[in-house]
Amino acid sequence: MMLTDVIRWEVNVQLMSDILISKDGIPGTIRDSDEKQHAEFHLASEDLLYKDAFNIPRIASGSFFFSLNHLFGMKYKRSIEYILYGKPSRKIFEYAKTQIQEKNKDIEITNFYMIGDNPPVDIKGANDSGFTSILVRTGIFDGTDNDKVNPAKHVVDDVGKAVDLILSLE
Repeated sequence: MMLTDVIRWEVNVQLMSDILISKDGIPGTIRDSDEKQHAEFHLASEDLLYKDAFNIPRIASGSFFFSLNHLFGMKYKRSIEYILYGKPSRKIFEYAKTQIQEKNKDIEITNFYMIGDNPPVDIKGANDSGFTSILVRTGIFDGTDNDKVNPAKHVVDDVGKAVDLILSLE
């Protein structure tokens, strides 16, 4: 199973729950409490919110998974096992690092930066992956100070200032 944009949440929640709780992937059955989840669940993003031209936070696809997992837990007293590919997973940061290094084989790259506006996703992922994190105040984050839960190494007003900061550090 792979999650992307969901239109009819109630139908998707029911269908995914039926498959995820099933014994050997057979809908209408319930696996034993010690039995491993049969269907793999792949998640591209845990983002709960994003900001766009509407200029106030909008619900992102991670909100669907959060809701699904919560309802699944209420009904079956279990959490969904899943594989995360997007931020804040280290996989995406390692992939980015590998791509940058492969495209610049003649240059020794020692510093990697992440500019982001979403502390629990962008900044957490950067910090956990050894990237220098730069939090911008132009999207989800609009605070005056650093985020308290997932603090960035640097906080600036916008992407332009983030680029200026990187150039000054290098």
